Amino acid sequence: MIAIRLSIRRCAAVLVVLALAVLAPRGARADDQRIEAERYFRTGERLLNAGEFAAAASSFEDAYEILPLPEIAFSAAQAYRLAYVKDQQPGRLKRAIELYRIYLDKVRSGGRVNDATNALLELEPLMQRLEAGGKAIAAMPMSRTTGLMITSEVAP
Repeated sequence: MIAIRLSIRRCAAVLVVLALAVLAPRGARADDQRIEAERYFRTGERLLNAGEFAAAASSFEDAYEILPLPEIAFSAAQAYRLAYVKDQQPGRLKRAIELYRIYLDKVRSGGRVNDATNALLELEPLMQRLEAGGKAIAAMPMSRTTGLMITSEVAP
């Protein structure tokens, strides 16, 4: 009887260890994904602050692809909006509008809802005028050119 109890305990212990081994990589992968998305996001912030709006938008898109949070969509929309103002590429305008709408679909109140709504009130008439002028406007392609981006953080 004692031998059976020990075997059951050993089996139970083995099952617990196996369960933890199976579940741990998922949690670790999720943590790794969050860390990678945060790296892209922080890089996007630095690029945005440096006035490199198109590169910032690309970095935010990378973060959003890994971790599709509405706040990341909003940041990407802001970068695309500023890039459009800078270079007048209609695809950037279209993508900014798409991302603001994604944000508003997921965040109903609070956050940056007012900012996103005001941006859409400004950008949608621009898009309508461009389309009325006969321009076919495609959103920015999701596949972007390869680039090398080196970032570092210095502790204060």
